[in-house]
Amino acid sequence: SRFATVVTPDVDPQVRSAFLATIEAAVRTKNANTMPGRRHMVNAAEFAMVTERHWDLSIWQLEGKPETWGAQLDSRLEREPVFALLSGLTSDLWDPVHRFCERRHIPCWFPSVPLAPDDADEGGYSLYFQKGVTLEAELIASALNGAAAPIGKVVQIIDGKAVAARQGAERLKAILERSDARMEMHVLKDLSDRSMAEAARAIEGAGKVVVWAGEEALTRLSTTVRVRRSGVFLSSVLARPERLKLPQSWGSVLVAYPYEHPARRAINVSYFRHWIGRAGVPVLDEPLQNEAYFAVSFLSETIAEMLGNLHRDYLIERAETMLGRRESRKAEDEARDAQLLRRYATQHPMTVHGAEGRRLGSREGTTVYPALSLGPGQRFASRGGYVIALASLTSAGPIPRWSVPNQEKSTP
Repeated sequence: SRFATVVTPDVDPQVRSAFLATIEAAVRTKNANTMPGRRHMVNAAEFAMVTERHWDLSIWQLEGKPETWGAQLDSRLEREPVFALLSGLTSDLWDPVHRFCERRHIPCWFPSVPLAPDDADEGGYSLYFQKGVTLEAELIASALNGAAAPIGKVVQIIDGKAVAARQGAERLKAILERSDARMEMHVLKDLSDRSMAEAARAIEGAGKVVVWAGEEALTRLSTTVRVRRSGVFLSSVLARPERLKLPQSWGSVLVAYPYEHPARRAINVSYFRHWIGRAGVPVLDEPLQNEAYFAVSFLSETIAEMLGNLHRDYLIERAETMLGRRESRKAEDEARDAQLLRRYATQHPMTVHGAEGRRLGSREGTTVYPALSLGPGQRFASRGGYVIALASLTSAGPIPRWSVPNQEKSTP
């Protein structure tokens, strides 16, 4: 079976390398489990019907402007026919890839994207983990609307070079227009001193500040602009907050966080951590690399259940019905495997994953999300998140309630 993973040109080279190292290692693991002489790793039906397959993975690196990507993808598909796009990565815009998949009836299997297309719910061939900045805007709006005090003046600082940043800000603006909030939008044209000074003036007097920007722009902003006592909200899918170092002058920064809290997900992803350590792949961005690993693992299990019926429409249908059951069953399987890892961790306490091995036990899922599920026509596997203090992501403390915001579309 042949698959491709698509990477857009805006992705940071280090992030790209970590992503590709993870997905390629996961495919190698899958192929090693179905090599001649090692077919004990396939299920009984595959073994009897000899339907297990070796996978070939191509990397489709896009170039140039987004309006050219559709033609590039068409050309690659003609030269290298594939059954599906496996995972995928962008730091901003994914719409051209989404439209290609819908137009060519190619499954787009759980890419890692900061902004899902507006019409993703109406598509037939693209499956996503979550909505990205759209979901984050809904989480921030719920937090602001749920506070006892009036919202007051909200200033949104937007990275002008990022489509996802603008879309997140527009979504929040559309929701809060029905509240008592006074909204202002300020676009960062670049990272110059002049642009930072303009941002500082825009923030002056704000009750709340929402920053839609990536790590580089946010770091530059935080070192040159003093927020004073304003409440600050950040986007996790744009800024990757686990790596952020913000000055104390910014106070208690809150982040919209569509992943499980690191303290709670330690058990869920302990099997992944053990695997990636054994694979020798450095962990630069755990949510992203866990998503890539999951995409390979879930596709392998879904295709295994399809046996000889390898049809694209059937793949999507199986995903809709299997995902929730798969997560529950897989968690139980990994809990049994944990018995062995616990014993190993006890005997080898200095190993990299010894601590995780000792903690392994029952869990709800196997990913950086607390639970994943789909149904007929559903295209987002996770629909909730937290609004949480940035400092609490790396320290002990109370964890707020996981929230699923009202998903009704707001109109201005």
